[in-house]
Amino acid sequence: MIKDSNLKYVISNLGWVDKGNLWIYNSVKNDVENYKISDAQYLSLHKGENDYFSIGHNYNDSRFEITLHHFSEPIKVICKLSFDNFNNSVVGDIDLLCHIPKYYLANLNLNDEFKFHLFKIENSQLLLSDEKIKWYYDGNFDFGYQGLIQVTEFKDELIFCVQRDGCLYRYSLISNEIIEKITLANKYGNPKVTFCDDFSELWVDDYDTLLKVNPNNWKVENSKLLQEADKGTGQFIGSYSISNNSIVIPRPYSSDILILNKDLTLKTSIKVDNQPLEAVLLEKLIVARDWKTGDLIVKETISLIQENKPKRLVINVWTRLFSWFKNR
Repeated sequence: MIKDSNLKYVISNLGWVDKGNLWIYNSVKNDVENYKISDAQYLSLHKGENDYFSIGHNYNDSRFEITLHHFSEPIKVICKLSFDNFNNSVVGDIDLLCHIPKYYLANLNLNDEFKFHLFKIENSQLLLSDEKIKWYYDGNFDFGYQGLIQVTEFKDELIFCVQRDGCLYRYSLISNEIIEKITLANKYGNPKVTFCDDFSELWVDDYDTLLKVNPNNWKVENSKLLQEADKGTGQFIGSYSISNNSIVIPRPYSSDILILNKDLTLKTSIKVDNQPLEAVLLEKLIVARDWKTGDLIVKETISLIQENKPKRLVINVWTRLFSWFKNR
């Protein structure tokens, strides 16, 4: 789930619900429209710079495509890069490709073998770069259970995440090797990496826990368990998002959405009737989707803040009276 800088659009794709459709929420109209943009099995959304974003079209065959878009016209394809069984093609404005991520992961059937592949946008082509994930196939992973789920470029490194692993893997683009494995919360979750504040902060989740990592020394600076187990069975949090100084945590098992400060203290909790899996904050409006149905969830947070104000005022008045009597 991604949003634009003007907070007009929220775009999502839950593959099991949307397939090749782009789910777009318009905050001005307060409605959702679904646009079929592909015959893919599912889409992956990747935020870029200056309100550009890219979409990975995953067909689960020998094809993979990346399309370039801008939030001003979200469904318009500005450029399309295609890979089909080692054949490459490009259509559109290649000069704007610099605004989107260069690296992508996809599951393809090539040479009668279905496996993960790494792609890089280079020379306006979508090229295989599998030598950079050789460490994964040489590693001690259960390939049917632990897939590659995210790659993020950071300076002269690639940061990889592996499904049900709970670690970050730093790959050096200079020495072409893994230079560090960073253990998170030992929860064996599906980590999602988010850089913010000009790459000075790194946030990542591990099943039921959110962690802040310092990308200067790669140490975990803070962490918080956000979903308690139920009778000994762990329960994961949904896909978090960051908005300025707020962190939004959808919790499908608790049917609520938490809004945290960046020190991981609680700002507020918003109860919903559904099971929110992903959520973003548009100023005072929470936009989320239900885990199983993909239904829209919209909640205003301003009303909760206003409800709390009288209570804080009463406490403040009594505090002042106590101080007045004490100092007489």
